[in-house]
Amino acid sequence: MFSTEDGKDIQRTQTFYGKTHKLWVHTVNMQEEILKVDVFKEVPKEAMNEVNHIIYTHESKQSYNEEKVGKDGLLEVSFTAKEEWKTPPKNFDYYIAQVSRQLKDPTDETKKIWKAEKIQVTINDTLPADLVRTEDMEKLGIKAHKQDGTLFTQAEMLELRKQFIFYQQGCLKVSQLTIPEVIDNDVVPVTVEMAEAKKQKTCYCNRGFTDAEMEDLIKTMIGGVNIWQGIKERCDITDKTIKSLTAEMNAMFSHYEINRCMQKISFLANLAGETGFFRQSKEERSSYLSSQSVYKGRGILQITGEKDNTGYYNNAGPYEKYGKDRFGDPNKFIGENKADLISSNLHYAVDVGGWVFETKKAGTWNNPWTGSDAQYNSLRIEKHNHFSKGLGKNLIELGLLIEEEEEKYFWLQAKMLNGYPKSHKLTDNPHSWSIRKDALTKLKTWFKYDKRVCDGEAVLMPELAEGSAPWFKVAWKEYEKYKGLREIDSPLKEKVHEYFKVSSTGAKKQNGGLWDHADPWCGAFLAWCFDQTEDFKRINTAYSAQAFGWKSDKWGNGENSQPFVGALIVFDFSHVALIAGETKDGSGYVYLGGNQGNGEKRTGYQKIILGSVPKNSKTILEITKPKKYIVSEEDKKLPKYDVKAENSKESSR
Repeated sequence: MFSTEDGKDIQRTQTFYGKTHKLWVHTVNMQEEILKVDVFKEVPKEAMNEVNHIIYTHESKQSYNEEKVGKDGLLEVSFTAKEEWKTPPKNFDYYIAQVSRQLKDPTDETKKIWKAEKIQVTINDTLPADLVRTEDMEKLGIKAHKQDGTLFTQAEMLELRKQFIFYQQGCLKVSQLTIPEVIDNDVVPVTVEMAEAKKQKTCYCNRGFTDAEMEDLIKTMIGGVNIWQGIKERCDITDKTIKSLTAEMNAMFSHYEINRCMQKISFLANLAGETGFFRQSKEERSSYLSSQSVYKGRGILQITGEKDNTGYYNNAGPYEKYGKDRFGDPNKFIGENKADLISSNLHYAVDVGGWVFETKKAGTWNNPWTGSDAQYNSLRIEKHNHFSKGLGKNLIELGLLIEEEEEKYFWLQAKMLNGYPKSHKLTDNPHSWSIRKDALTKLKTWFKYDKRVCDGEAVLMPELAEGSAPWFKVAWKEYEKYKGLREIDSPLKEKVHEYFKVSSTGAKKQNGGLWDHADPWCGAFLAWCFDQTEDFKRINTAYSAQAFGWKSDKWGNGENSQPFVGALIVFDFSHVALIAGETKDGSGYVYLGGNQGNGEKRTGYQKIILGSVPKNSKTILEITKPKKYIVSEEDKKLPKYDVKAENSKESSR
């Protein structure tokens, strides 16, 4: 983050050339490590060009090399935008920071390399483009191809940059005007109007609202655009413009990584119940003691103090923690006048909502309650079982579970915001429950919410000729049906038992127990897939014969088998899967299989998922096929997949 000139706060307004600002890098668990910080400036549109399908869009104007992080996990340097960096005739220039970490080169221990860790931009990953950097990290660009193979024109390069790279609040907006008073009187938050990506679908995942969208959303929810008018009492917010609200909401969602549509929808629906959807920023006076307290509820999702021995909420508690967590100052909001900043300053009022969503967590309800609470132990067990997927998760994480079990985990979100006493049953609804539910329905309609759209373009099964690898088509349907589920999750857990039933040993082990998800089931998965076809039942590879209980004499030795869509790929770590295609750069095979962990090796966490392996990997024992299957030329055309992107979507479900 860039600080104000006095180094006391974050620079949220525009500044001008010649002013000096601090640049703060806040790290976690990276004390005393070596970092490189680069301050990038946009390359003028006239200077952009395409080389090897890369368009460099930003270049470092100042580098801080081999800076050591302090013991407190902070790094601070000074930055001054120099007059000679101006690029007329623009009114403003934008500077962003990138932080890289020093690592050892895996191929040469004597050499140091840099790995980019964080940058102050958001990338539109729905476009067929990649963010690239030079080896020294001092140039930033976009790698993309036009479908017709021609080079991008200057206008197309500029449009691509507008569609692909979005600035977050926190960048330094530097005016080219020379009169400081003009800048000092401008309190508009730092925002950049960017062209919306050209998509055929509506999705607010990983992108902010435009001013027009925010205005329309508010009209939909409260019938007009008069925000911060209060409900029964006057609202304290001083900046009542929709433009500022849009900027602050986008910045808050970005900072706290509230970046899925349903996470945003559930946040806003709870906001309707808490503060009337941008009508109020504090708890209005009522019969509740909290409303009459020094540390009453403040902010769009209310932060409230803790009870003292009088029953009033006059202990600072969360107020102190918020100040410390976000601003390094536990006293920033201590005392009634300072606490009122959260209900009067738009930035704090909005930001604290994200902080509440991040820090409020569901219970685990694991350990028996004692003393006077023991009477509620049956309720503890009930909660533990009912909210099994949400135990210990914060409200942001619960937003993902709402995608699957909407009412249950939206209810839990709302309950955690209200407070969830030990004596409350599952039938004790949160305050304003009907308002929150109605808001959820309205918001889903306005968002045109569709989880499939929010997951991005579906990864489609490659087009296969009639009769080609029918077992692969079966496997892909299983992938589409169970993608994102772990082997301990229903209904995949039960389906694994069905996979084992097709082997000749049946569902029972030699000791009488049943084969289930706790056993290696990659071979059982493929056996079941083959068994669903007419022509390839009861066949197996030599390397999986024991797991399947079948003989291997129906298979060729596989040594000369060509890779094709549906070919079995056998690994030296007792794993077998089906080739689905190749990686984007063509250097590796992409394979589909069961009992695959995407890096997670614990029992219970395996899935039906895509994996990848370099084509020259020594872990590949064999690529093989059923002996009677004839591989066609069409089969050998391997489609390309972005395995990392696809699996990251699955892991977020």
